[in-house]
Amino acid sequence: MSDLAKGLIGILVWGLLTIGSYGFSKTHICASLPLGKHNHLDLAKPSPTSPITTDPEEIEAVFRLPLDFKKSDATPYTNEGFAAFKTTILNKKTADNILEITGYYLENERNTSTYINLGLARANEVKQLFLADIPVERIRVIGAVSPHAKDEIDDFLDATAFNWLEKPKSTVEVFADRTVIRFPFNSVEKITDPLIDDYLNKLAKKIIATKEKVSLTGHTDNVGEPEINIKLALRRAKMIRDLLIKKGVNRNQINTYSKGENAPIADNQTELGRQKNRRVVVRLIKKKR
Repeated sequence: MSDLAKGLIGILVWGLLTIGSYGFSKTHICASLPLGKHNHLDLAKPSPTSPITTDPEEIEAVFRLPLDFKKSDATPYTNEGFAAFKTTILNKKTADNILEITGYYLENERNTSTYINLGLARANEVKQLFLADIPVERIRVIGAVSPHAKDEIDDFLDATAFNWLEKPKSTVEVFADRTVIRFPFNSVEKITDPLIDDYLNKLAKKIIATKEKVSLTGHTDNVGEPEINIKLALRRAKMIRDLLIKKGVNRNQINTYSKGENAPIADNQTELGRQKNRRVVVRLIKKKR
């Protein structure tokens, strides 16, 4: 073999060795580098399974009152601080005062309850939270439109108010031409006042014996909407009617009427006046000969 041929073969072998060494080095060096150095994944973006965190300062805390409600719902929610809130209310209880619970509602809420308005339903639900501490006859419930009504409302509503009232001196007042029965609590509940029961027992015996008729006219104070007060006053009169019927009076001897808030006998600007206006007036109608 000539020197020229040997030289050409040497150059060819050297070239092959060089190419093979380069390929080996590239494969092993690249395989040892992190994946992100030689692909097109953007590691700055989270993967579908990566947790996405939010800056705590950007999270808006939901503020909850000790007692609140959801929109169009009568269910009370008791939250952190309710025990202390309830204790504050009960600390004002005396031997005979009355706890008045007012339930509020907004005009744009749906009444999902069986009560005449959502405020009254809320007040009755809240009453259940106090029955272990206060006798039922010393709790009065009221429903009223919220004084803070607005078109858009928050997720949770402050929809109750609490007020302690002095016990009325008398729930039954007898006059020459009529008897006035005052209401120590709302008319949607059965009356349990001993004075009222005693009067109704005597009235029932009298009209059963004489066959006289009796008219019962319901009245309210001016708290709440006039059209609702008309219905409330009528329910109040019908409650007395139903009690008389249970005592043996013929239904045909009883007439019921309602004047709502339209015939006050006292100033509705004071609690004492409102107490006097919440009443049923009983009048005997002499039987025609």
